[in-house]
Amino acid sequence: MPVPLPETDDPYGFLRYLALEICEALIDIAAPNASDAQIEDACDRLHFFATELCLMTVDVRKGRN
Repeated sequence: MPVPLPETDDPYGFLRYLALEICEALIDIAAPNASDAQIEDACDRLHFFATELCLMTVDVRKGRN
């Protein structure tokens, strides 16, 4: 799933962006009227952004941007 990620030198700003995207995906999954296709799309987004968050968290802890 190609998703354009914002270009930034602020690792914490990027972490906040990823956290927001994860929250929005969770909200979409929890929507009572969500179709199967919407839930599948939200799960894909959740997986993508959670993976990016894990990778970015490791980089921030190691002092890399």
